[in-house]
Amino acid sequence: MILTTSPRSRKDTSRRRDWAAQSGDELPLFVLGSMIGIRTDAGARLGLTATAHPRGNLEFCPSMYVGGIMRSRLPIAIGLQLLLAGCVPFWSFSASRPGVAAPATFCGIDDAMAHSKNARVLVVHGMGLHDPTYARDFEFAIAKRLDLPLGSCSIEPRRIANPDDPDGNYGTIDTCTFNNGDRHLTFYAWNWSPLSKPFKDRFLRYDFDRPDKMRLWANRRLKAEIIDLSLSDAVLYAGHFKDNMRYGATQALCMATAETPKLSGAIVPLALSDESRSTPPCDVSTTAATSEDLYIVTHSLGSMMVFDALRKDEDLAHRVGSRLKLFAMLANQWPLLELSLQEHSDGGAASRKRTSSALGAVVKGSNDRLPIVAFSDPNDLLSFRVPDNWAEMVTGDVASKISFVNVVTSTTHAAILGIAVNPGTAHTAYWRDKRVLNALAHGYSCPK
Repeated sequence: MILTTSPRSRKDTSRRRDWAAQSGDELPLFVLGSMIGIRTDAGARLGLTATAHPRGNLEFCPSMYVGGIMRSRLPIAIGLQLLLAGCVPFWSFSASRPGVAAPATFCGIDDAMAHSKNARVLVVHGMGLHDPTYARDFEFAIAKRLDLPLGSCSIEPRRIANPDDPDGNYGTIDTCTFNNGDRHLTFYAWNWSPLSKPFKDRFLRYDFDRPDKMRLWANRRLKAEIIDLSLSDAVLYAGHFKDNMRYGATQALCMATAETPKLSGAIVPLALSDESRSTPPCDVSTTAATSEDLYIVTHSLGSMMVFDALRKDEDLAHRVGSRLKLFAMLANQWPLLELSLQEHSDGGAASRKRTSSALGAVVKGSNDRLPIVAFSDPNDLLSFRVPDNWAEMVTGDVASKISFVNVVTSTTHAAILGIAVNPGTAHTAYWRDKRVLNALAHGYSCPK
């Protein structure tokens, strides 16, 4: 999207821009001309403005000025004025502590690299279909920000085996290690899509392969991407198949805190097949624990899968908690997914005890307050900020062991006529958002 100043004096416009950065004044900008085929000068005359705010957000709003518009384009201007009835923040990034007046702070992966030199990151995707290398670009971006230029990844993924279900496909663990001198960072990316894909193919494939002819194009895309291929995972996880999905999360957590990857050679394309090597089940009681710091980055439903795995295995929870330095939830769904744990209609004390178990499992074995960073996009319909009263939802000393931080960021920077954003794109763009990557790598106002 092209932004150009209106045809005023360049000197005058420059002065207005400088002043607007401090006071929130409005600058006429061409915002939507390229979308509807209007020339740059005509688009500027539509009266669209950008409001600069001291906090750094940029909002697009329609100004009331429509003078000077060519008569043939007046209907377009009026239509845009009606469509853009309110200001829409396209670029925003803010961090805050829910229910706490203190400023938000948390340290990134670079903090561990500076002190202990080695660290590990467990990556768990959320709803939808993902290939075994879905996390590679994300891992390369983090490594680049940490100045770790050398790296190698497993040629084939480690296939998770379950002796009680030898024919089941519990996904794979893709391992990549990046280094610079004596500093090493190892990623463990669990791909659990193979667990749910057979059910989607069996029960829902007809709906996105052969949709009703009367279903409009946009609705067809939204139905396929959000309902058929994504929300179906949440429905599956809420049912009897939950234990199978949780088993894979348990194995991923065990591997990320126990195994030492032995990698060599250049990074090569991943060749996943039925013959991909399987890894014997990881048992916390028989595998030695690593001394390296651990970071967990989950997306969407992946957060609850990790919570549940730790909640069901106390030994694993202690091992993870004693090494965990940061839990980052992209497209945070904690408030929504906690509904599946409730048992009492009055939402009373018994219900809160059940709610606390999910968060309580994460902080077992932790000696310090654990930073849990909840990333959400205002236009991601499947993400939520942590509420200010979150401490009332937990019991015991759980609240005293957690430091929640809300990070609200716009992962998409363009809207359809300024009134809508593709919710599917908003839900999946966290992995490549530069501000999210910077926050994970370097933290936010990290005390040195």
